[in-house]
Amino acid sequence: LATSTVFLSTASRVGIGTVAPQNTLDVRLDGSSTTVNYPLAITNAYSGGVGTGAGIKWYFGDSGGNPTANNAASIEVIKSGAWTGGNGTTFNADMTFNVQNANGGNALTEAIRISSTANVGIGTTSPYAKLSVVGPVVAKYFTATTTATSTFPTLSVTGRLYAGANSGASGYVQKSTGKGATWLATS
Repeated sequence: LATSTVFLSTASRVGIGTVAPQNTLDVRLDGSSTTVNYPLAITNAYSGGVGTGAGIKWYFGDSGGNPTANNAASIEVIKSGAWTGGNGTTFNADMTFNVQNANGGNALTEAIRISSTANVGIGTTSPYAKLSVVGPVVAKYFTATTTATSTFPTLSVTGRLYAGANSGASGYVQKSTGKGATWLATS
């Protein structure tokens, strides 16, 4: 089968926009180099409400030869909220990255969400800030640059905690006194 738009090779490869597919499915578009081109569109034509959407899913086969026996991961775009616009009801969209449940089974667990307000959540389905993390965070360096009040309900530090431009000795934190700062022992 060969036409001007779709090609099926003898190696069971499908080419759309190419007669020399390099992968099982090879989609190519000769578009402008000055704009974003979309050679592939994924659409869910169902007009459902919040929580519906479209995505891509990966599977692992099983030893019995069933190629879609085990969910591996997915990327989904889901409707997250509705508002009325010029064309009637319009939906906001969140993007989720889902992975195989670490506890076994065949369920996928949402790992990361990018909300329609450009907030990123790790371990939460409702990110409330530019980066919302639910669970422990490990970082070699952490720099907070904000004028807003930040709260850390639980702060665990191994080694030294640096506050401002000065560094304290191990086991001390810096406390603002209103007229300057003082170093306090943590134990």
